[in-house]
Amino acid sequence: MSEPKTVRVTAKRDFKDAGTEQNFTAGEAYELPEGVATNYRFAGLVEDVPAEAAEPAVDAKKRS
Repeated sequence: MSEPKTVRVTAKRDFKDAGTEQNFTAGEAYELPEGVATNYRFAGLVEDVPAEAAEPAVDAKKRS
């Protein structure tokens, strides 16, 4: 089975995912699975990062 497609997003505010207990910091970029990013977008928690953004994203799986 292949890895899920990931997308790069920026947290619009500090929040903690209640299910995974991962913390997200406003203004930081994160690499998230596409489905997770979609859910966070609909909730107004994240926004897409432009492709030309220079800073590397934080891998949410490596952060707790």
